[in-house]
Amino acid sequence: MATAQGQDVIRCKLCPEPVDFHCNLCSTDLCSSCVLRHMMDKSRNHEVVAFESRKNKMENPECQSHKIKCETYCRDCKASICIKCVIGSHKGHDVMEIDEIVQMQRKRIESDIKDLEENALCRIILMKEINSSSNAVIDNVIDEITQRENQIKTAVHNMAEKMRNNVVLNKKRNTAVISENQSKISNLESRIKQVIEKNNHILQSRRIQDILNYENIKEDFKTDLNLEKCVYPHLVCSEIENDQIVRLLGNLSCEEIKAVKQDLHLKETPEILHSCTLQSSNKSLWRILCVGNNTLWVSGEKNSIKQIDRHGAPLQTINTTKTPVAFSFDNHDNWKSLTFAVNDDSNVYIVKDNKVEKYLNCDGWLLKGLCCLRNRNMLVSMRSYDEKQSRVVRFSGSTAIQMIQYGNSKQPLFSCDVSFVLFLTENGNGDICVADYGGSAVVVLDSFGGLRFKYDGNLSSQSKYTQFLPMHIAADVNHQILIGDSRNNIVHIIDCNGNFVRYLEHSCNGGLSIDADNNLVIGDRKSGKIQFIKYLE
Repeated sequence: MATAQGQDVIRCKLCPEPVDFHCNLCSTDLCSSCVLRHMMDKSRNHEVVAFESRKNKMENPECQSHKIKCETYCRDCKASICIKCVIGSHKGHDVMEIDEIVQMQRKRIESDIKDLEENALCRIILMKEINSSSNAVIDNVIDEITQRENQIKTAVHNMAEKMRNNVVLNKKRNTAVISENQSKISNLESRIKQVIEKNNHILQSRRIQDILNYENIKEDFKTDLNLEKCVYPHLVCSEIENDQIVRLLGNLSCEEIKAVKQDLHLKETPEILHSCTLQSSNKSLWRILCVGNNTLWVSGEKNSIKQIDRHGAPLQTINTTKTPVAFSFDNHDNWKSLTFAVNDDSNVYIVKDNKVEKYLNCDGWLLKGLCCLRNRNMLVSMRSYDEKQSRVVRFSGSTAIQMIQYGNSKQPLFSCDVSFVLFLTENGNGDICVADYGGSAVVVLDSFGGLRFKYDGNLSSQSKYTQFLPMHIAADVNHQILIGDSRNNIVHIIDCNGNFVRYLEHSCNGGLSIDADNNLVIGDRKSGKIQFIKYLE
């Protein structure tokens, strides 16, 4: 029988004849004449098949002591051995068929391959996506520098234009003054010329009486004309210092921005430090966002987002086209701004100088949550119009640099076929924490988008709360995650590895946030009551 290459002939192992059959048990090629001869060995249950139907059996290793094929494996010595070794040097050892150990190893290898494909390789793919988008991030920074440069140019031009306009107005006033002064001077000149002419006539007169009657009137012309003075501006300049330009343009930082973990302890009994109620006719409260110690952004069922103080008094109102879904605050030193999304909309909006502008568009998706990150990136959660897909996208400026949608085996990370919100926050360790109300779980991902864990509520048999619907979410200085459980109207605290820590049994269905003093700030949806709770010390 010829090989697949059609060149060499495969020969019988017992004679020079071409092969017709194969023994799967012995891995021996046989011709028709030698089959019976091979079967005469009754110590084995031979499995002779047509050569074309042979199994690709692995080749057993050779025993180093007896130079025959190894059919067993010594687990004590972790070595392949032959049948003679079993009754000899390995007598009494834990021995098993080599085929069994091979099958066990194969399963182990297959499991490792699956784990590598579904976990490690998936993470590598996510890393490659982020790495490949690094140039886009740099390009975005270049665009930001150019945008800032143009802003400074525009500001300088506007200021210079204002100064030029002031000088032009000054010139117009001076022109009027000069014209009026010129008229006064011309009148005086005319009068003086008339007197000179008259005096010349007197000198030329032959009448003595004309000369005797002459009166000196030159003193009349020495009086002040009260001419108005012109005002001439002049430009006072200082040296252009690099520090001034840096303060205007901004600094470049290439350091990774990390939140330092603090080891504050949980108070045995949380303390309500302060409470207030919205000073508004409509007290419905759905969202809370703390900015510093003294101000909060809140929203309810109305088409607006309000900034209030700690006493509930309104400071500012941002009107929106629809009910706000989510909002976040970029607290960067050079760029403090509120961003928000509204119901049934694909746009993220930004508030600049009290004006609402479109910041970025996610065409084909409805936005369900957003979070400004410490490194100036933004995370936006969204669901497709048909609700078949849900994902989280990381933006640098208006450029999408990371999309998080699937986990192991390409299974969706977030619930689908629902329209519920997907609020999210960034933990201090860089994790992305998503409160998936539709999936009844908090999904926690690493910065590359790999799944770290899912928290399905406190599953302890001692817990009195058997159902869990996460809505609002925040992270504290201990890198703990605080979750507003809409089903039970309480707060769950878990650590950064998903372990349950404790409950805070206070109404939180109107929003949840952490202020600059590490206090929990929660709201009640119906009453509009906001509480500041000290739970760390």
